[in-house]
Amino acid sequence: MRIRRVIRAIPLFDRLRDHSSVSTNVCKTGASPTACWGRLVTRVCAVVPLMLLLTAFDSAALAQSGSAAQPAISQTAHSFAGFINEASQRFAIAPNWIRSVQSMESDGDVHARSPKGAMGLMQIMPATWAELRERYNLGNDPYDPHDNILAGTAYLRELLDRYGSPGVFAAYNAGPSRYEEHLAGASLPGETRAYVAKLANQLAIELPPRWTSSRQSSAAATLFVTRSDLVKTRDRLMAFMPPAGVTTAISPSDVSPMVPQPVDVFVPRSDSGASQ
Repeated sequence: MRIRRVIRAIPLFDRLRDHSSVSTNVCKTGASPTACWGRLVTRVCAVVPLMLLLTAFDSAALAQSGSAAQPAISQTAHSFAGFINEASQRFAIAPNWIRSVQSMESDGDVHARSPKGAMGLMQIMPATWAELRERYNLGNDPYDPHDNILAGTAYLRELLDRYGSPGVFAAYNAGPSRYEEHLAGASLPGETRAYVAKLANQLAIELPPRWTSSRQSSAAATLFVTRSDLVKTRDRLMAFMPPAGVTTAISPSDVSPMVPQPVDVFVPRSDSGASQ
């Protein structure tokens, strides 16, 4: 006679040793129902506190990870607010100017360093930092947010006093030497012109027409310089005019036609609006 063996496809969990914290086989054969339920309640009471503790730990971890996931820029901006206010009061620069320049220069990255070597939040060049650090008694670390913001704001103040607005931003971006060349007739880099235009838009600063034009005319700059030279020439000629009552071979009326006349800066336009 053949004996058919029955094999369970899925083993029962309560037959596996140490599979669960609370075994389902807590009632032994022959045990009374009261004893059975007593063992079950004891084991459940032992496990529940552990489960609650793990749940609380997981909740705290999720809360911490959620707060860490907030944008770093908002956290750093809040921590820099005190430094910005201090720099604003010390150097008489509006806080929104400082924030906008900082955002344009480093986007709030304390450790930012440009390919050219500009450092920190306000992207200050090493030579400029060394001078400002000594002048305003700052620390040794150019990346320190407090000192970097103070140095950058002090630099803005100096450039504003020298060049006014919006020249302060062009000089900050391109450097004073490059901006001096621009004032002498050279063109500014496209990056600097875009930099100034963006800051002016953020700070509601009205730019002169020469900043808003897409191309800078070196010819127009030359005309402005020429006109200034003409005025100086006229003044020199008038200085040579003799005092009243002195007879000369050339009378003042003869000198007047010799004085160069101012020229128009803008090219005359036809009725159709095209340049002549």
